[in-house]
Amino acid sequence: MNHRSFLRAAALPLLLFTIWSTSAIATEKLICASPTIYTELIRANGKYNLAFTLKNQTSTNIILEPFYFGENMLQLRATESDGDTALKQAVPLLSPGVGKIVIAPGKTFVRKVDLDGFFPDLQAAITNGDVHVSWELSLKNEESCSSQKINATMTIPKGR
Repeated sequence: MNHRSFLRAAALPLLLFTIWSTSAIATEKLICASPTIYTELIRANGKYNLAFTLKNQTSTNIILEPFYFGENMLQLRATESDGDTALKQAVPLLSPGVGKIVIAPGKTFVRKVDLDGFFPDLQAAITNGDVHVSWELSLKNEESCSSQKINATMTIPKGR
């Protein structure tokens, strides 16, 4: 076998793979998507907020019910660093409204939760020691194709 025959024989599988993989990519269709969620603990003017940023990195809208209701539920708790003392919650989270949350392709949505308003003893607890703020967020896409539950604990250091 000369080198030209060898090159032709070697190129055929590569050519067939290229044709197959190009046609596979061309026929892909997004079936379901969930947003990317980024969370920050923010201090501004001496007050604390928990900020949830949801980013839609897909090519279709993501539609959610407002947080705090039904399947789209946010649960918050805070404990002093001893782990045994839970901070009291003043009132349940206030309604964020009844309108749908529509996150267009490539766009972000931010919701902030006022921790000082939710935990009235937060500032006093921080003067005594660290405070651990735990949250759990359950989100379900309105098209019912995806749901996710994420949680984390973030620490506010003593005296900050």
